[in-house]
Amino acid sequence: MDETAYEAAPGKLDKVLVKLLEKAFNSGIRVTVYSPISERIAALDEYLWTYHPGAFLPHAASPSEDAALQPIWLTDKTENPNKATLLILLDTQDTEPFERMFEKVFFLFPYEEAEGVQKTLAEKASSLLYWRQSPEGEWSKEEKEELWPVKEHCQS
Repeated sequence: MDETAYEAAPGKLDKVLVKLLEKAFNSGIRVTVYSPISERIAALDEYLWTYHPGAFLPHAASPSEDAALQPIWLTDKTENPNKATLLILLDTQDTEPFERMFEKVFFLFPYEEAEGVQKTLAEKASSLLYWRQSPEGEWSKEEKEELWPVKEHCQS
């Protein structure tokens, strides 16, 4: 499984999510977006209908009955009813068993939560790609050593 972390600049989380969803949809990739907070899913559902007057991302949110038909599924449950290959996590709680249902996992979080998220993701440091967005919107790949320095332990 491929895992990538995206640290969005302050105030840009929803815009980053939309760009990731547009890219996935235009590539024919089915996506499940997960947050354990049902209010977050409801707000995201509303945002995807209104983020741009001329844009449309076909999606549905839990508990819709047509989940299997949706290229983008928004949920607060650890489920994959649309047979998505990409999972976008908006919360880094322990979702390891859930993550295994997907080929790719994106961890998306705001700059304000980066320190706590980095600690949570430190265990995945061997395989995780980490991207950080600048306030200007530019992306840079961060080296794992900068995020999680290797500490040498001396044995006596």
